Amino acid sequence: MKKLMLAIFSAMLLVMALNITKTDSFAKGDYNYTINVNRSQQIMTITRINSAGKTVTVKTFACSTGVYGGTPVGTYKISSKFEWKKMIHDVWARYACLFSSQGQGLLIHSVPYYIQDKSRIEYKEYNKLGRAASAGCIRLSVADAKWVYENCKSGTAVRVYDDPKEKLGIPIKFTIPTDHPNRGWDPSATFDADNPWLVTMYTTQECSVWSEPFTHDKYREKKLPAGYPVRVSAITCNSTRGDGKVFYKTVKGKYILATCLSTKPIKN
Repeated sequence: MKKLMLAIFSAMLLVMALNITKTDSFAKGDYNYTINVNRSQQIMTITRINSAGKTVTVKTFACSTGVYGGTPVGTYKISSKFEWKKMIHDVWARYACLFSSQGQGLLIHSVPYYIQDKSRIEYKEYNKLGRAASAGCIRLSVADAKWVYENCKSGTAVRVYDDPKEKLGIPIKFTIPTDHPNRGWDPSATFDADNPWLVTMYTTQECSVWSEPFTHDKYREKKLPAGYPVRVSAITCNSTRGDGKVFYKTVKGKYILATCLSTKPIKN
């Protein structure tokens, strides 16, 4: 009986050991990102260490830091997150990540909203992305803030610095027409199915597309045939190649960027 109990106990220890090994292996594959905010260029980059031990950039975002140096230089850590967060002046922000700064609570978050309603973004503030505009927090488009919120866990380092000569990727940046009826919606929020900027379209010719990550010097290019249906944001942003208009869109559930689209909706 003792031998049987010992054998069962040994088997339990073996199973526990196998489970621990599996968990450790998974943890090693979990990306540890660093958030880098270059105040002098108003660009946020997300970096990580690859398998070769080199630092690689996986995302490049246009941002807005505090006016008059209101976002202090330094290295901080994300401490908590909020899907919606009420801010000063009774405005709201989406996908907010709190980090500490000289005893002051600052956040990475979306451009502010007038109220807690995803159709009421402050569109004039949205168009300031790429230059200092906040009281100290770091603003992003909704899509970019959501990516940080979902992928950068608590404890992620936030590095704020100045380097006007640093070579960075050119971030995608929309401009919302201030007289447009959809102006209260963030056009980058292609994950919101009820976003009125979204429209189903089709390619009128062979269409070049680029997958994320998307910077000026790194592309994963492929082709879509004419007549291919796509779900796009019906607003243009600055082309990173300077060769025409670029659209955010979803192809089979994956967010990509593309040129060569018509503006004619598909007939359902």
